[in-house]
Amino acid sequence: MIYNIYDFGAKGDSLTDDTDSLQQAIDKCSFEGGGIVLVDDGTFKVGTIYFKDDVTIEVGIRGKIIAQTERHFYKDDTHHQMYTRETHMDKCLFFAKECKNIGLTGRGEIDGCGSEFKKFRPMLFRYLDCENIRITNIKLRNPASWTNAFIGCNNIWVDGIDIKSRANNNGDGLDFDGCENVFVSNCKFDCSDDCICLQNSYFDRVCKNIVVTNCIFSSRWAGMRIGLLSCGPIEFLTVSNCIFSNIDCSGLKIQSAEGSNVSHMTFTNLVMNNVQRPIFMTANKFREKTNTETAIETPSVISDMTFSNIISRSYDKNKQLLVENQPSCIVLDCEGDNTISDIVIKNVTMQTYGKQDSPFLNDYSKIPTHSNIRGECKNYHGNLPASALFARNIKNLHYSGLQISEKHKTHNKDICII
Repeated sequence: MIYNIYDFGAKGDSLTDDTDSLQQAIDKCSFEGGGIVLVDDGTFKVGTIYFKDDVTIEVGIRGKIIAQTERHFYKDDTHHQMYTRETHMDKCLFFAKECKNIGLTGRGEIDGCGSEFKKFRPMLFRYLDCENIRITNIKLRNPASWTNAFIGCNNIWVDGIDIKSRANNNGDGLDFDGCENVFVSNCKFDCSDDCICLQNSYFDRVCKNIVVTNCIFSSRWAGMRIGLLSCGPIEFLTVSNCIFSNIDCSGLKIQSAEGSNVSHMTFTNLVMNNVQRPIFMTANKFREKTNTETAIETPSVISDMTFSNIISRSYDKNKQLLVENQPSCIVLDCEGDNTISDIVIKNVTMQTYGKQDSPFLNDYSKIPTHSNIRGECKNYHGNLPASALFARNIKNLHYSGLQISEKHKTHNKDICII
């Protein structure tokens, strides 16, 4: 069955509030056994919308949904952000809780009007404890913060979507928190923050079984982040056949910070152009989860990672770095009693920037750590003493077929392992 939003009193004139019309269509569709809610031939302005079981929202090629920008259009019962110090991101435009068999599709567009938000910045979509989610072909634009947050969800298919999220900071594309069985393919991302993030705010769940393939990433931060929010395990991921372009921070950012395991992952057939760091990996202790007072007592662990068949260039066509005075090499850095082990890097071609010598060339003991702080490259306060690979406190590191060329020669080593 198809339920047209116009049949429920919608105006589609970009001015009238069409929240009730869209919600009534969703409610009736679900109550009568499910189907498609069609949003087409107009621009529909809405506040918080609730998904219901067995409903797919289809935004047609001539359809557009835009966000209300005043606080009173956003509900308070849509869960909350899982990172500490980010309560301004608690609200959301679309919310699904304990829903099954839901979807979002169409060749139209959903616009979060993110540049119009200042004090509070709602997410575009939040899915909590849902099962069987399918998102295809849709254009998602200008969220005020994250585009999609999936929390404790199972069986998620995302294919052929186009996300442009540069209207504000924290403009993540797809965030999977404690999710299982996730498939992402043929997507395009242009984000101000992580394009895809795998994380785990649960102490008693595993984020696992993730496939990412045939995607294109661009970001002011990371192409893909794995971890940081890492209370429980994150494991069994494969990433293949992807292109990373114009990434200010890192193509792949892999971090265990809250005393859990990040493990069993492969990354293969990747091309990175104008990416500051192809890989940035840290294991330390720093609490990220909101409303959690317990100390981190167990070591943070990263293990069993393979990176193969990667071509990377760390500078742009004008031979400039995106961020000066920060490392442009692969970084693997483990601190204290935490562990990074069993890392394989093979068949990697790197065109690195060089130019500036590291302030730590003559004394590696002065290289700063990520002790009791969030693991970020800016913590080093300068370039590391390696042009291609810096590794500290890594167990069972294997590398082969690493081809390195420097645009500007320095006194740094190509590879520095301490």
